[in-house]
Amino acid sequence: MGKFLVGTLRVVLGIATFIGVGLAGGYVFESYASAREATLHPAPGRLIDVGGRRIHVLCKGEGAGPTVVIEPGAAEPSMLWWAVQDEVAKFARVCTYDRAGYQWSDPASGGRSIEDRARELHSVLTRAKVPGPYVLVGHSYGGAIVRPFARHYRADTAGLVLVDAPDEVMMFGPHYAAVVSRGRWVLAAAAFAMRCGIVRVWTSLSGAGPDEGAKVSPAARSQWPMAFTPAALDAARDDMLSIERAPAAQRVAGGFGTLDDLPLVVVAHGVPFPEPFAVLEPGFRGSQHRLAALSSRGVLVIAEHSNHNINMDQPEVVIDAVRRIGPWQQDKASLDFP
Repeated sequence: MGKFLVGTLRVVLGIATFIGVGLAGGYVFESYASAREATLHPAPGRLIDVGGRRIHVLCKGEGAGPTVVIEPGAAEPSMLWWAVQDEVAKFARVCTYDRAGYQWSDPASGGRSIEDRARELHSVLTRAKVPGPYVLVGHSYGGAIVRPFARHYRADTAGLVLVDAPDEVMMFGPHYAAVVSRGRWVLAAAAFAMRCGIVRVWTSLSGAGPDEGAKVSPAARSQWPMAFTPAALDAARDDMLSIERAPAAQRVAGGFGTLDDLPLVVVAHGVPFPEPFAVLEPGFRGSQHRLAALSSRGVLVIAEHSNHNINMDQPEVVIDAVRRIGPWQQDKASLDFP
C-alpha cells in the first residue's frame, strides 16, 4: 500500500511539474509576443497623461459643429468603431478612445466606479484639448458612462446617441446581473489562459478575428492583435464589477440622471439576442422606450437587421443618428426632433 501511494504521488508531482513548466513557458512566450506586437502595432492616436497613466485617443475629421465622442461597450475595443468613425469624420470631428487597460491605454487599479469612468473621459478630452461641446455615442455599457457625463458636464454636452444600451431597470435587474456574473468568471478564465499563451496558440490555429461579414475597417483588421490582451480582459472584468458596485441611488429608473430637453437618439437592435443572452430580450425593448423618454426630445430608432453590435451590422443607422444631433442633417424635414 505504501509503495502504491508513493508511486501515485510521484505521478501526480510529475504531472504537476509538467503543467507548471508548460504554463511558465507559455507565460514567457506570451510576454515576448505581446511586447513584439506592441512594437509592430504602435498607437495610431495620441497617448494622453491622466495623472501617471496614459489613455489612447484617436481623433479624425474637422467638420463644423460639436465633436463626436464614441464610448464603446464592455470588452469592446474601440477599433471596432473605426469604420463608423471614418464615415462620421467626413462631416464632423470624431474621437474614439480606449478606456484604461484596453488596447494602447495603460491599465488602472481596480475598484473604479461608473462615475469614475465618466470623469476620466472628461479629463481625457480636456487634457487632449478636444474642443466641445460633445455628441456622446455610448454603446451598451458605454451608455451608462455617457449619461453621468451628461449630468456632470451638461454645458459640454450637445446630445447623446445611446446604442443598444440598457437602462437602470434592465442593468440592475436579476437577468442582467446573472449575465454579468457569468461574464466576470469567463473573462477571468480567459485572462489566465491568455497570460499562459493558450489563447495565442488557439487564435494562431483558428485565425480568430472579426467575422468576415462584420463592417470593420481594414485598419482594425490589421491591428487586431492589439484588441484583446490580458490587461483588456482585466479591464472588461472591472467594467462588469463596476455595475455590481453601483450605489442604490443609481439602481432605480433615472438613477443615472434624466436628460431634460437634451437631443437624444436611442438606437435598438431588431434581431433578437442569441443564447446565452436571450434571457435579456423580453425586457430590452421596454428599456429602450424608457431611455428615449428621459428627454423631451428623445427619439427611438430600431436597427431592424442588427443584433447587439449595430456598429458592425448596420453602421449607417448609427451614423444617421449622429447626424440628427448636430448641424449635419441632410434632410432636416425627416430628421427633426419633436
